[in-house]
Amino acid sequence: MTRVLIIGLGVAGLATLAQLLESKTRSITVDACEVKDEPWTFISCGELVPDPSFLSRYVPKHVKEVLEVSHKFITENTKIVNRFSRIVLRILDREYEFRFGAYLIDKSRLIRNVYERFSAYLNRRIKTPVMHLLHNCEKGTTRVCFHSPSEPTGEYDYIVAADGFESSVYMYEHRKFLIRRDYLHLNCAAFRARIRDLHRDTIYIIVDPSLAPGGYAWIFPRGDDEANCGLGVHPRYGLSLPLQVENLLKKYNVGPRRNVVGKVLPLDGTVKPYTFFHGKLMYVGDAGGFVIPTSGAGINTAIYTGLKAAEAVLEGSSFSSKVKLLADYIDKLAEFRKPIDPLLTREDALRSVMRRVSGRLIALLAYYLMLGSSKPLHRLMFMIAGKVARVREEPEPEADLQ
Repeated sequence: MTRVLIIGLGVAGLATLAQLLESKTRSITVDACEVKDEPWTFISCGELVPDPSFLSRYVPKHVKEVLEVSHKFITENTKIVNRFSRIVLRILDREYEFRFGAYLIDKSRLIRNVYERFSAYLNRRIKTPVMHLLHNCEKGTTRVCFHSPSEPTGEYDYIVAADGFESSVYMYEHRKFLIRRDYLHLNCAAFRARIRDLHRDTIYIIVDPSLAPGGYAWIFPRGDDEANCGLGVHPRYGLSLPLQVENLLKKYNVGPRRNVVGKVLPLDGTVKPYTFFHGKLMYVGDAGGFVIPTSGAGINTAIYTGLKAAEAVLEGSSFSSKVKLLADYIDKLAEFRKPIDPLLTREDALRSVMRRVSGRLIALLAYYLMLGSSKPLHRLMFMIAGKVARVREEPEPEADLQ
């Protein structure tokens, strides 16, 4: 009997659960560790998913597979809330419009539908965090201890860490935090709000260091009178995040807000290693750093890596080999994003570049970065932009908390 423990029942964890249980393999039992009674609550996400038919012309073949596989999983388990055909990029005080294919989902409903469909077939549901992992090299198993004394320890053949960034499993396993001074990540706040005077088929992205230093703000209309809104800021400005949220509401005539939820978004590439203990411990979704660094998109990659973890268990094959091409793609995009980061944190640097270079060209670069384009010309643009974006090393100002 093969025993599997899934830690975290977000999109990635539930994709693994669904794939394992749909296989109807009697020799596999699945336990799940999820602290929240209802894992579909407190969703911190823009809920935007790129349309495979649009994005596939810009990305490599293996990323097309990610889009198609995740799109199939989404459409089988939830409805599309709204569709988009355009994107408006607002950089400082200028606006630029481009074609863009994407759709909005109800991530909470997706998680709830999958959970209600498969949770009854779980061997055990554990509602307390993991406290300790002890590997047995002779047996090839891992003993897991939980915080609550009432939860007995379990011995598992495979562990799927789907508990988000920063994964508690990673911290226990490697005795260190992922978030370091030099690790690129954003503190994000997402919420729903009423909107006025916005086109329902248009995505709005705002790049403005005075509003979202180190990141960007977003407004995604839901098709009614509401929108998914939010922003991500550099950790240095994390304490001012509530103030930045209020500034977004005032500046763009959005409000009142509700359901504000925060999270940390990894943008520094994939976690190394994203497998451990001979491939029997696998990090999926945000826990493995599987987030597109140039856009912050993570729903497709979470679903895909979750499904691939289940395949690795069912086939007894290597999870690393199944996700290596995706990991290399993400790591390469992270390299392109890092040199541009100073422009996102310093308004004076961004204005200086906008004066020296055509604003339309800067917007086009941002557009291709958000697409995660792998076309040779676009990659050349990214490398040139990295050189142009290098600003003189100066001490950065402290965040204004007033």
